[in-house]
Amino acid sequence: MKSVIEIRIAEYIGFCGGVKYAVALAQKHAAQKTLYALGPPAHNENLIRKLQEQGILFVDDVTEVPAGATVLIRSHGERPEVFKQAEAQG
Repeated sequence: MKSVIEIRIAEYIGFCGGVKYAVALAQKHAAQKTLYALGPPAHNENLIRKLQEQGILFVDDVTEVPAGATVLIRSHGERPEVFKQAEAQG
């Protein structure tokens, strides 16, 4: 018995609502002050490069963010310890 596979191509491919919101928020705040992003909002090199060009600094760990600076948490969240560390750093 042969299997039949149907292939469909989407008319539009884009980011999910959470990523779209995170990117818009990042761009808004980056225009006003230095913004640190804890990891990328999406796994997309073009998007990351564009955000870097807009002044967003990407870091791998919240301890890399200077005290009192603004940090963007990625769309899918972080562990509670990361939030506690960020709060401790102001």
